[in-house]
Amino acid sequence: KDKQNATKEKAEDLVKGLELEIPDLKKKSSVMKPLLESEDRLDFLQKFSALKASPPTKDWSKFAVDVTLDPQTANAFLVLSSDRKQVHSVQKKVDAPDDPKRFSHIFAILGEQSFSSGKFYFEVEVKGKLFWGLGVAEEFAERTGMISFNPENGFRTICIRKGEKLKANESQPVDVVWSVLEKVGVFVDFDEGSVAFYDVDTPAPIYTFTNNSFVKLRPFLGSFPSYGLLNLKPLTICPVNETA
Repeated sequence: KDKQNATKEKAEDLVKGLELEIPDLKKKSSVMKPLLESEDRLDFLQKFSALKASPPTKDWSKFAVDVTLDPQTANAFLVLSSDRKQVHSVQKKVDAPDDPKRFSHIFAILGEQSFSSGKFYFEVEVKGKLFWGLGVAEEFAERTGMISFNPENGFRTICIRKGEKLKANESQPVDVVWSVLEKVGVFVDFDEGSVAFYDVDTPAPIYTFTNNSFVKLRPFLGSFPSYGLLNLKPLTICPVNETA
């Protein structure tokens, strides 16, 4: 009887595990369908590799870090909340001292914390924000002038710009097939050389940068121009809900 109960419990655990994977599989299926219909083989390989490389979502919370934003790096058209967890763009430049650490032209900001080994994870709420970018940047990444946020310049980011769809900023930007996002998780693994992005609410992988070599990374947020009143919503660093 004990053996029978143990077998039953094992089966129930297996069923629960499979149920948790269903949303992920559905999302991957919706992404794979247009990829299989595409005639662009390079595009297919990039996006398929990104899906395949994503680590299990249930492991996220174990590597959660507390992120606050660094005002010294903030573009002069960005305003931070008092707790440095939230940032939004404004139409009028704020009075900010010149600083080589500051993004001069791009509406962007870095996290205060830096990481040089292991794994780390954080979440950003993008709900209601029409145009935004987020990910990680190398400590040495250029912050002056007009910058392309690609790996060659020390950035691993995804973004939505005005008039465009969601993109992964590879050397050649990759269109990412996705519905509306409200909260995005960023998972970095130094040993694997990967930066993975997740739709937290699904949960499901969005895109993964692979085969990277990192030195020292900091969280990156881009709160792009307000475009009148279209893009005034903030980006918010969120607490991570722990999973079993």
